[in-house]
Amino acid sequence: MSALAEGAAAINTSLEMPDVWRRILNQTMQALQVETVALAMIDSATDDLVFHAAAGDNSGNIHRRRIPAGRGWLTR
Repeated sequence: MSALAEGAAAINTSLEMPDVWRRILNQTMQALQVETVALAMIDSATDDLVFHAAAGDNSGNIHRRRIPAGRGWLTR
């Protein structure tokens, strides 16, 4: 519950969406005790899943990645 409250507070602290996303992702990472988190949204024009923000150990390769509609993301 405290992570949700902190996330709500983060939304009200900045008008810049990348800053808000970064704050929420960092709080989510701490609350879930995971190494990496990412935020993806559906592109309404293509129905593709597009990652807009990521935080953590492996976040550098995630930002702006696109998963075509109807496909999964497999890593090797």
